Amino acid sequence: MIIRKSEREIEKIAGAGVLVAETIAHVGSLLRPGITTDELDAVAGDYIRERGGIPTSAETSRISSSERPSGRRLSTAIFLRTRSL
Repeated sequence: MIIRKSEREIEKIAGAGVLVAETIAHVGSLLRPGITTDELDAVAGDYIRERGGIPTSAETSRISSSERPSGRRLSTAIFLRTRSL
């Protein structure tokens, strides 16, 4: 079954996509030898929260490490949910 989205829902989805792209660019600008993925995750989480989003790494921390890909945290820069959705 196809569920049609309203204009409002589409605008919210687009806004979330913009935040994802901005977060990836911001985190990418900080890449350097020696920086850890935990440091990058913290930076991405802060960036998302400052812009009104909720990083899903905050939500996935309740998932056991055996359920996560390769036992690692999911990337905040890619997976997020906004308060407005």
